[in-house]
Amino acid sequence: RMSHTFRTIVTAHGSASFIKAQHAALVQNEYDRRAAREAAEANATRITRLEELVLALAVKSEVPPHRNRLDEGELDLQKFRTSDGPKFSGPPMTVEPFVKWVSGLQIFFTTKSVTKASDKIKIVGGLIDDSNLLKFYANEASDYLTGSWEAFKTRMFQVGLPLNWRMKLRKQIHQLAMTPTESFVDYSTRARTLQTLANFDAAGTMKIADNDLAQFVIFGLPQDLQDRVAEHQIMERVPFEYSYFEQRVGASVAAARSATAGSNYPRSMSTTQSVNKDDFIWRVHAYLDSEGKCHFCKKTCGNAAGTCPGPVDKKYIPIPDSFQTPPKPPNYTPPRAWSNAGKPIHPPAGRSSGRSATVAGVAEDDLVDAAALASIQAELAEDGLFNYAAEDLEGCYGRLDSAAIAGYEALDVQRWRNADEKEQEEAELWADVAGDIADT
Repeated sequence: RMSHTFRTIVTAHGSASFIKAQHAALVQNEYDRRAAREAAEANATRITRLEELVLALAVKSEVPPHRNRLDEGELDLQKFRTSDGPKFSGPPMTVEPFVKWVSGLQIFFTTKSVTKASDKIKIVGGLIDDSNLLKFYANEASDYLTGSWEAFKTRMFQVGLPLNWRMKLRKQIHQLAMTPTESFVDYSTRARTLQTLANFDAAGTMKIADNDLAQFVIFGLPQDLQDRVAEHQIMERVPFEYSYFEQRVGASVAAARSATAGSNYPRSMSTTQSVNKDDFIWRVHAYLDSEGKCHFCKKTCGNAAGTCPGPVDKKYIPIPDSFQTPPKPPNYTPPRAWSNAGKPIHPPAGRSSGRSATVAGVAEDDLVDAAALASIQAELAEDGLFNYAAEDLEGCYGRLDSAAIAGYEALDVQRWRNADEKEQEEAELWADVAGDIADT
């Protein structure tokens, strides 16, 4: 029995040791599996990071392509030069400078390829010098950065211009009138400027058409000029062209004013109505003295006054309008006539210099005329109406139409008539005083 009990105890002890050994083995196996799993996960993480690093190194090693230009619509505001744009410095609430500025802004944006509304609004801030508009920009510009350029521009017009500004411009166009001293070109330019301002950003139905503007321009002319325009049917041309209208009406106005001036032509000092006999004789003597001619034979005979053997010349002597009659000296004596060589023996009457006032005046007039002609040609060339390489001085008006040419021809005819009338009056006066001129 003792032996049996001992075996039972030994057997139970061995089973417990076996169970403990198995449990320890299971715990060890679980630990090993956990360690292996953690190691695998760590290895996977390291591999993933290594792949990312390798990929990053590969991307960095590639040279980025050089960008010669920005993408369409993209703008580098840090490098953008706002100094090239038009600036607005006032005056406030004045239509013409403000509308011209906004128009210049839109042209500036187009030439600089600024298309995004937010960029346009940001650029405008550097182009404002007016305190009233700057206050609006500082307080409200940020609210429009996500909106459209049209909305911001509309708000600028509300702040920068008075109410109904477009209606006031249309009223000025309806009430156009040409002043008596104003040329038709200046009058028409004034009307075109008002039209441009009134039509800025206006809807199609609100714009003032060229033919409507021409009608208002005609209404502002005197009645006789309106009748002349109606007589030539200038407004009847189809299709209507304002440039053609401006040329035709301008020629008609010039011809009408010339005819009016001719009918009221002021008589010069050589006419019978304004010059007495003594003054006329002195004018002729002064002119002959300036030319170095004898009072008797009217030639450069070289003889002293009163010693010319003649024959006497009583023919009419035309005196140019440019000749300015000098004051008659109180102790005047007729000078000796020039010799055939053309040199004066004595200075002309009342003159200390051998060069006559007439010659100096004519030379000066020639210089002035040349300068004026050069100025006119330069302006015509700028407007595309004159080509120095292809046109001579007499051909610079080749673009005038038949009506304009007819108007200028009428102007020339009237001037010729005026000149003929003057010469006839002087000839009649000459017949009365020719003897007195030769005797003194």
